[in-house]
Amino acid sequence: MKKGFTIVELIIVIAILIIMAGAALGGVGGIIRGLRFSNTFNKMILMIQQARSLAVTGKNSDMKAYEVQFSFAPVEAILRGIKQDDSVQTIETFVLNSSSTNLSFSNPLNCNPATTIRFLSGKAETQLVCEGIAEQNVALLTVGLQETALNTAPGAVPAIVRQKSFTVHRAAGIPQIN
Repeated sequence: MKKGFTIVELIIVIAILIIMAGAALGGVGGIIRGLRFSNTFNKMILMIQQARSLAVTGKNSDMKAYEVQFSFAPVEAILRGIKQDDSVQTIETFVLNSSSTNLSFSNPLNCNPATTIRFLSGKAETQLVCEGIAEQNVALLTVGLQETALNTAPGAVPAIVRQKSFTVHRAAGIPQIN
């Protein structure tokens, strides 16, 4: 009598391993999407903190303000400096490349298509500018980031998979995670 495995037993074991590997890879995709979402959210907050830091230190006397502008189409965040002659110098641009992640401004509601968080150099002053129906300064701004499900039926409302938001108050200018 020979000891060993039959070809059928080997095929069954290989099939089980392939199924388990497929299930594990599906979970990894969700983890990667979650990490990208968190990275995007953290990048937005870091850009605000960087603008505030540059303004507070006042090291560059050519700049009268630093600002971060968030816009919808495309969804992006732009960190830029405003020079004394009102010319603009772009420091960094972050474009969100995911079609399933959306940006929202929930306080005030009509900040569409963009909003700007501006820090005046050498001063402890923050301006929150809502570019909605009419450009206006606001006291409190809530910025939200949502990721919706990738596969939804036609005509169905996409389900929210992940959601994070932060609030910036004009008095402090520091993002507070909600």
